[in-house]
Amino acid sequence: MLFALRRLLAYILDIAILYGVLAGGLQTLTRALFGVPDYARLAQMPVQLEGWVLLTISLPTWLYFIICDVRGGSTLGKRVLGLRTRAASGGPVGLGQAVARTALKLIPWELTHISVLVPNPMWNPGTTPAISQTVGLVAANLLMLAYLVVLVLQGGHRSVHDLIAGTSVEPRSERAALQG
Repeated sequence: MLFALRRLLAYILDIAILYGVLAGGLQTLTRALFGVPDYARLAQMPVQLEGWVLLTISLPTWLYFIICDVRGGSTLGKRVLGLRTRAASGGPVGLGQAVARTALKLIPWELTHISVLVPNPMWNPGTTPAISQTVGLVAANLLMLAYLVVLVLQGGHRSVHDLIAGTSVEPRSERAALQG
């Protein structure tokens, strides 16, 4: 249970870092350079808003997790908490595994984005969520719950995305760090 908690804390730390860098930095810079409308105007254009979130939040997040998995198996959060991702066979994570692992891990994240933003952002005044938005949010939450249950049942080493992608998260020992 403690290992699963360490892993969850590493993920929360990664998301907090990404949010600060992407929402606080990349989106601000992109908006200034390219004249992207503010959120109040984007909220009236849900497809454009979803595209904006995809390009400035989702894509960089996907790249962060994929690159970190392939290049040593440790995100910043995992490094702080002494963890790393390895192939289930014990070797380094391959590119295909990293892409599959990230895609599966971030399904709830992407489903939440789509559900909250399309067909109309849920925070717009007078907006009643569409049934598809409600179903999407329920599905995202059920998936996250399933990921957590599997993580705990697997002693913190593997969750749904690890089982399918053929990866595992292990302690990052000095000896292991020297080997790759």
